[in-house]
Amino acid sequence: DGRYYLSDLNSLNGTCINGSPLEANETLEISDGDILSLADTHLTFQTGKTASSYAALQKPPDFAPTAFMV
Repeated sequence: DGRYYLSDLNSLNGTCINGSPLEANETLEISDGDILSLADTHLTFQTGKTASSYAALQKPPDFAPTAFMV
């Protein structure tokens, strides 16, 4: 259906979407440009539609996300 989701499978270090923590076993829909934080790793979620605009990404001031494409 073209939608993507992120789940926290009761992780010890936490999972966040745009700085908002997920509860244990919670699943939320993610959107293009969302910042996903998995413990101390920060990623920018991009669909193939916007991957070519990587240079235009604006990063949050307190960390530098790593981009990946699905």
